[in-house]
Amino acid sequence: MLARVRASEAQSALLACWMSNSGASRTIRRAMKTDYLNAKILSHRANLQRYATLLATQLTELEREYLHKRIEEERAEVASLEFARAAEAAQAKETVTVPNPLPPHASPPVLTDS
Repeated sequence: MLARVRASEAQSALLACWMSNSGASRTIRRAMKTDYLNAKILSHRANLQRYATLLATQLTELEREYLHKRIEEERAEVASLEFARAAEAAQAKETVTVPNPLPPHASPPVLTDS
C-alpha cells in the first residue's frame, strides 16, 4: 500500500522551482538568439567578401551596378544585425536572473511523510 506523501512549504517551493527552471530556459533562449545573430552576421560578411571578389573581375556596367547595390544592402543588414546584437547584450546585462538552487544534473527533491 502506498503511503500518502505530504510536502512542507519549503519542499513544495523547491520542487516548483526545479520543475519550472525558467531562469535557465531564458538564458538558453538568449544564447540561441545570440548564436543565430552571429551566424547571420557571418553569412552577410561572407556575401560582402564574395561580392568584393566579383568586383575585381571583368564585368559589364549593369553587373557592376547590381553588385554595388547588393553590397549596400548587405552592409545595411550587417549594421542592423550588429545593432540587434548590441541591444541583446545590453538587455542581458540589465536582466537579473535567479540561479537555480539545484546543481545542473540534480534530481528533484524527495518528498517524505510528515
